[in-house]
Amino acid sequence: MKSLTYEDIYTELAQYKNYGFGFICGGTSARPDNIILQVIQHLKPKTAVEIGTYRGLTTAIIASVCDKVHTYDIQYQKDTEFIWDIFKVKDKIVYRIVKDNIVKKTIIADEFFDFAYIDGDHTIPGVEFDFGVTKKCGHILFDDADGIANFLKTIDSINITKRFAYWSADGDYEFIKDIQKKLTWKELEVDGRMDKMEYGRSIMRKEGLK
Repeated sequence: MKSLTYEDIYTELAQYKNYGFGFICGGTSARPDNIILQVIQHLKPKTAVEIGTYRGLTTAIIASVCDKVHTYDIQYQKDTEFIWDIFKVKDKIVYRIVKDNIVKKTIIADEFFDFAYIDGDHTIPGVEFDFGVTKKCGHILFDDADGIANFLKTIDSINITKRFAYWSADGDYEFIKDIQKKLTWKELEVDGRMDKMEYGRSIMRKEGLK
């Protein structure tokens, strides 16, 4: 199947305003969010673990490349499976709602996966825990790295930007640097609606992109 981007997802979901998806997509296929897609396409993992499902948009992107995605959250979101059905990736996703870290650790300990995406608990203890239970896969992408930079800097073999951090057990992250060299970003504020709630979504767009 075709690899999904955030632009694909937002463009499609904009048609479902009655369902609560009447929000604005201000991104492009070169959004830094799609560093996620570029990393996965480079690594070619078979099975991924995602910590922090929320509405499942990133889950859909990961599932468009991987054979299987195990995604974890502490609260069920009714939108997720609706979205996965739209993009025909639902059968590739195992959606796990866990009440606490003990349950999450127990389940992940028995799973085989070769990539992890961490975007769950954004506290340093939370990220440290999630790193500990997923690092056996050897390749981890952290979102919102700027808020947890003090912890991330203590990890060997990690490449940190303002938004993302990539860790590889073998220390190979030169391809991340190659991606970063090609992109110059400026931050834009885009107002929109999602699920009938007003919010300001901060996105990144390539400066000078035509």
